[in-house]
Amino acid sequence: MEGGEWGRLRASGRGSLRWGDWAAAVSAGYDGAGAFGDPRAPGKEVWKARVLGEWRAGNSARLVLDAGLVDSTGRIPTSVGQVYGGVDLRTVRLAFQERHLQAHLYYVNNVFTGDLTSPLNYAGLHLADFKKAVAATHTVDGELQWSLPGFWEPLLLIAGGRARLGWFDCPNCLDDGFADPASPRYHLPGVEYLEVRGGGYLHAELTPADWLVVTASLRADYNTSTGFFLSPRLAAVLAASEDHHLRLSAARAFRKPAFMERGLHVDVTFPPTSPILEGDQTLFREFLTRVIGNRELGNEQLWAFELGYQGRLAGNLDAGVDLYANLYEQFSRVASRMFTDARGLPDLHRSSFRFEEEDAAAVILGAEFHLGWRPAEWLRLELAYSTFGVWNDGLDRQQDDSPKFLFSLGAEFNHPGGLRGSLFLSGRSPLTEYNIDNPAGLLEPHLTMHLPPALLLQGRLGWRLQLGGAMLETGAKFYLPFSLDPFAWQMHDRAGGVTAAGVGYGGTALLPTVLFYLETEL
Repeated sequence: MEGGEWGRLRASGRGSLRWGDWAAAVSAGYDGAGAFGDPRAPGKEVWKARVLGEWRAGNSARLVLDAGLVDSTGRIPTSVGQVYGGVDLRTVRLAFQERHLQAHLYYVNNVFTGDLTSPLNYAGLHLADFKKAVAATHTVDGELQWSLPGFWEPLLLIAGGRARLGWFDCPNCLDDGFADPASPRYHLPGVEYLEVRGGGYLHAELTPADWLVVTASLRADYNTSTGFFLSPRLAAVLAASEDHHLRLSAARAFRKPAFMERGLHVDVTFPPTSPILEGDQTLFREFLTRVIGNRELGNEQLWAFELGYQGRLAGNLDAGVDLYANLYEQFSRVASRMFTDARGLPDLHRSSFRFEEEDAAAVILGAEFHLGWRPAEWLRLELAYSTFGVWNDGLDRQQDDSPKFLFSLGAEFNHPGGLRGSLFLSGRSPLTEYNIDNPAGLLEPHLTMHLPPALLLQGRLGWRLQLGGAMLETGAKFYLPFSLDPFAWQMHDRAGGVTAAGVGYGGTALLPTVLFYLETEL
């Protein structure tokens, strides 16, 4: 339990038993918290429960059946505004594991209910209101992994495959076919579709010498939304000595666009004062098939190259260095292409406001360094620093929408006598954020905001007592953020703010905060 300038309550319990080769466990928990930095905003609540049963055939095989549920409510910041809603998650999983074979089969039912809080305003006119989004997904997923029989001791081979069926239903959404006279979904509300995914992989690990491990893998994926993708990876770890290791790797990966990016079009209602006349309301709903989601998006692609060192320099002093270069292609951002008709309203034939693929690729170059020292078993000092930059693919223009460096410096201690705590100072360089959702309305021009350099001093001091079979810990935490140039006792995780009417947009403001906490374990 935490209380102060915002409150948080967490509670959980677990019970288990074992009888011969059989075992069972039951657990449940609650996590509730206010909105950090904005007491006027709603917080979050998460309820969880899980039941698990297990059967073991000695030490050779294991069979597990478990079921769980999660009910949660809260705010979800997105690139198209704040969403407030709830997620109900139900899962059932059957898993089998033995020395050379692992398999699982699970079912997930996910029901989301939420409100997109950005108003549908344009040029100060209230055009329409989004309906409450109610979306349900049913997913069946199966995976098999097999360690192939060894024929050469230095070589390990693992093969696997995975398949997934997903059914999606959103009665208050609009399908892309709503605006297509040739589609059977023409002018019909609601979205229903089945998605199929499948893939397989082969992983090889070769240890030709004690000081060298080489791994290579190849994965093939296919889904009915974005098609086929091949993901290779090659890595090597060289041990110069027991305390010093060098790592090199190259890999290709992809990210399938989420439903919000590729297919979300929420239906609307029209208030009596809407300037959209009754005869144009169907045309406006057709326009909504070009708002938020974009069916033309493909997979985002990444080539990643890394060189790293991890070592123990002397005694209790350890260090690590990582250098990386990434090529990021076919990524998407929200693009506003709003045109005005003769009445000053959106031109419903030409306008769009949706995710679109960027024309150019991005090159990301960076380095990370960390140093840790443990002068005593109960005390650790840490220093971490990272610097990176994002360039266009011609390397002639560096982007300014990410910080050029981040750092963290601090200590953490856990004394055997019961005293526990930490103190860290972290910071980032300035940046400029674009495409910030406009609180005046979803269709209004995006905002641009400069974020100055910022520092965050945070700490914790507590005392832990062991009372028989119970543990009790109490103490205080504090967060002291401040921005520079100009100076202010706050910082943002993402650019944003709060309007005069108390409506939040963009990221959350982190303000000076003091909390007192009490934790117990029975």
